Amino acid sequence: MDEKLQAAVDEFVTERVNTLGANPPTALAEAFATFYESDEKLKTALTNGQKALHKECEDTFSLLEGEMQYGYYRAGFYDAVAFLMGWRDRAWN
Repeated sequence: MDEKLQAAVDEFVTERVNTLGANPPTALAEAFATFYESDEKLKTALTNGQKALHKECEDTFSLLEGEMQYGYYRAGFYDAVAFLMGWRDRAWN
């Protein structure tokens, strides 16, 4: 594959990955917004002893959020590869 085509493929795959990550389903985006709003309210009501437990919860949630981003990456990559494979199959038939 020549350099220009490779660059175009790389850009396309990156765009698909970023699009899925930046445009989550509406229900998911609303759930995150509600969670963060509730989390902010909770922080103001915690005692010092509870704050350590809350920090542990935040760390666990960060792990969950990272796994979701990885899922977006995989879905976007799959989407791009499926498109390119379909294009290849149609282009040569």
